[in-house]
Amino acid sequence: MRNKLFRFKWMAGFLIPVLMMLLIGCSTGPQHYTMADFATVQKIDAHVHVNSVDPAFIDQAKADNFRLLTINTDYSDYPPVRKQQEIAMADLKAYPDRIAYSSTFL
Repeated sequence: MRNKLFRFKWMAGFLIPVLMMLLIGCSTGPQHYTMADFATVQKIDAHVHVNSVDPAFIDQAKADNFRLLTINTDYSDYPPVRKQQEIAMADLKAYPDRIAYSSTFL
């Protein structure tokens, strides 16, 4: 009986403060982004395929405060992987704070 009482006190002493912290953290009211925040909120698109030297997509991403991870892959609708890598390297040089890339094995 004494062992059960000890476990109950320990669990209550641990769980009650944890639950209180969770409830307090959840009761601060809604904290949502609105469309007014769109331009100022930093965003990451972690899966794009930038396979063109045309800078329009990256320029739009910059205007919308996106950073991009372009994925180079061996897929029949895309340029050869080496060409994709050349494009990615050129984009990385032109937009070092805006784009990163990942490539498949050659």
